[in-house]
Formats: sequence, structure tokens, C-alpha cells
Amino acid sequence: MLKRYGWIAILAVVFLLSAGRRGNEYKQAQTRAEAETLGRCDICAAASAENYRGRAAAFENIEAIAPAPVPVFSCGDAASGRGRPSGRDRRSGCHI
Repeated sequence: MLKRYGWIAILAVVFLLSAGRRGNEYKQAQTRAEAETLGRCDICAAASAENYRGRAAAFENIEAIAPAPVPVFSCGDAASGRGRPSGRDRRSGCHI
């Protein structure tokens, strides 16, 4: 029975993986388009100010909305005793 219908299970797994990937890319594209639109509106509004001081003030008020960066490794603070050395790099106190 597995020989006869196993290909259907494999095809279903491949379909589900590709559908999940497409859904993820669609969500990322929507998020990127929304962020670009918001950024363009702020920049266009700032560029249309009357004088250079108004433009400079408007550009300074634009806030960048970005997710927090994910560190590749984190180094502990040697003075506070936090971040004891572990992993491969014991000399520098970095967690890899």
C-alpha cells in the first residue's frame, strides 16, 4: 500500500512546503510595500517644505521603524561579571 500511494504523501509534503514558502514571501512583500509607502510619504512631505530649515526639521522628525538586529554573538561585560565565557571562545568572553 505504501508503494502504491506513497507518492501522494510525498507530493502533499512538497506542496505544503512550497505553499508555506509562497505565503511567507507574500507576507514579506506586503510588509515591505507598506514600509516603502510610509517612507515615501514622509520623505515627500519633508521635501516639499518651504525653506531649507523647514526641510531639515522635517527630515529630522522622520523615524525609522526597523526590527531590532539579531546579534550573531554576544560578548559579556567583564567588569560586571555577566556573560561568563562559554562555548568555543573562552578568552574573550564571547558567546558564539
